[in-house]
Amino acid sequence: MNIFTKLFLLLAVLSAVPLGIAATVLMRQSDALQRELLQKSSETGERTSKQSETALEKQASLSHQQVVAEKAVQIQGFFENIRRAVLLESTLILHGLLVDPPKQSPPLYKAEQIAAWLAKDKHFAQQVHGKKPYTGYHLAPGVKHEDVKLDMERLRQLGYFLAHNQRALPWCISTYMGHRSGFIFGYPGRSAYPKGYDPRKRPWYREAAKQGHLVWTDLYLDRNKIDMVITCANPVYEPTTKALLAVAAIDVKLTQIVKQIFHLSLIHISEPTRPRLVSRMPSSA
Repeated sequence: MNIFTKLFLLLAVLSAVPLGIAATVLMRQSDALQRELLQKSSETGERTSKQSETALEKQASLSHQQVVAEKAVQIQGFFENIRRAVLLESTLILHGLLVDPPKQSPPLYKAEQIAAWLAKDKHFAQQVHGKKPYTGYHLAPGVKHEDVKLDMERLRQLGYFLAHNQRALPWCISTYMGHRSGFIFGYPGRSAYPKGYDPRKRPWYREAAKQGHLVWTDLYLDRNKIDMVITCANPVYEPTTKALLAVAAIDVKLTQIVKQIFHLSLIHISEPTRPRLVSRMPSSA
């Protein structure tokens, strides 16, 4: 082995020593840096998770408040529309009772006829009932048709309003009026009236007559003692004598109100605002 080979090997050994030491130091520093990065990443993840939870809770609270507010506006608007419809119905009743019967008016059917047609006549059930203008009526016990015929003829034109109201206010289940003489006009009609039914003895009629102004009744059983309803009713008075002529009314079934309260398809929830997350990683030296 010549001198040059020996010198080359010596230099290689001498240079390998500091390189090995440096590699060892670098590996140790790398492990420490990796542990620090993992720790910082874990801490950042926890902060991010907490920020996300807080943001979601806040958004959920805001969404809940928005749903309640919008649903309150919807329900309030619905009851306001019912109130206005009853007042308009009252005006039409008064006008109808003070003028001569019109030459042309919608059909006038007995409530028993409507119930029978619904059970047997598909055309009436599908094409007429609740769609075309007509008026269903019932006479209280002891009321003779000839005694109320003139007023009934005068009020037949209500059929146009009744049909329109049923389409415009889908939440209401029935629009009707009770006359002081003991007959009732209603729309769309579903079943025959119970034996002995007298509109003047019903809660909606008595409450409106007692208060002397538009009222909302408490919940009560309908005439068939099946559904719980709430009624908006308004008394109609003769302008000169101030005598009670009739009571206009609209029924809303309790289940309809509950369905609208929990029906959320018309609620528009704002797009949630995503929190801006900033990761604070340690800067390299």
